[in-house]
Amino acid sequence: MTWSISGGQKGYFYTGGAGYGLSPELLVASVTAQSDCSSANYGYTGLNDVNDLTNASALTYSKAPTPNNSEGAVMIGSKTSNCNMGMLVFSQGGRHGVLDFLVVNGYDMSIEYWLGAVGVTDFSAAPD
Repeated sequence: MTWSISGGQKGYFYTGGAGYGLSPELLVASVTAQSDCSSANYGYTGLNDVNDLTNASALTYSKAPTPNNSEGAVMIGSKTSNCNMGMLVFSQGGRHGVLDFLVVNGYDMSIEYWLGAVGVTDFSAAPD
């Protein structure tokens, strides 16, 4: 994951590819098309509350297509943006996880996260 304030506070969650060597592949739930974000970057449609995530395996996962960049990245946003909002759910090697971007502002980024053991798909009892 990277974050930069240059060019308008942009962050990216990399899903692997050339130079990152992630194996097994890291996938993100609900990747959006470039046009959905009115930009050249792929984003995601996130959850509002981790307690709504009762079956992470039922979500649709994918890697951002390489036209975005060679590493396959999705753009992250803040809770106040109109795109890339909410919690980012990911999957890798039978494990699921959730990233909640609490603060994405200026020089600050604050994240809360949950990572389940292999086979765990229900995050509804995760602490708030």
